[in-house]
Amino acid sequence: IFPYNYDTPTISGFVGRWVRRHQVDAVMCNWGNADRLLALAGLRVPQEVGCACLCITKPFEHLAGIVPSLTLVGERAVSLLATQLKSGEFGVPEFGSITYVQSTWKDGATAPMRNV
Repeated sequence: IFPYNYDTPTISGFVGRWVRRHQVDAVMCNWGNADRLLALAGLRVPQEVGCACLCITKPFEHLAGIVPSLTLVGERAVSLLATQLKSGEFGVPEFGSITYVQSTWKDGATAPMRNV
């Protein structure tokens, strides 16, 4: 939706216009600075728009979102690869499979509970 490799003020402008145009209640994205981008666009977080990060990899105390188990994801990937090598499987499999590694939700000030 947004151009790649733009500076922060430009991206903030794009996000702010998008939120206002579509009357968005909350933004969920993989940007750890989404709350700052929204604030730079003149939007109050969380009063006007909430936000949550889909991949919190650093300890942002105020940020709500999903904290992945990246170490476990890596372990599962290595295990899967080792199994394929041991069984003589090479290349992309004809039929794909999925390995699910559960993440955890982290509450934060950027996405408070709201009464509906």
